[in-house]
Amino acid sequence: MKLKKMFIFVALLVGVGIGLGMVQSPVSASASRAIPRTYRGHWYGNHTTFIVKKHSVYSNYNGTKSTLKGKRLYVSNGKNGCAWGASGTDAILSNKRVKRTIHGKRQAVLMNFADDYKPAAPYSVRYFTRHKSDRNKKLMGYVNYRF
Repeated sequence: MKLKKMFIFVALLVGVGIGLGMVQSPVSASASRAIPRTYRGHWYGNHTTFIVKKHSVYSNYNGTKSTLKGKRLYVSNGKNGCAWGASGTDAILSNKRVKRTIHGKRQAVLMNFADDYKPAAPYSVRYFTRHKSDRNKKLMGYVNYRF
């Protein structure tokens, strides 16, 4: 009789352990909408001004202004860069912060390109600097690899 009670007790403990192991905490499937700190700030170039904040992106292209924030802002952070754009559309810009020599000085620039590129290299990219004097300059380049 004592062995039967011990077996029932062990079986009950195993059953409770399996039941608790199957309970999962709810997980949010949405991606973080926060833009990494290295991409934030004012970026100038290609007749465009970007003002990137933690949860919003403001752009001014030749007088056409747009602001993405809240649910309208899509952000994807990867190990090689950060992409942002309008949620639910294919208007996404891939961005990477790199060091380039501009006007004889090595400085951090924001390199971006649209994700609607052709599958063959080289890819056309645009560069943006932190200097307001570069806002009316066309800073372009080409890369032969994908990020």
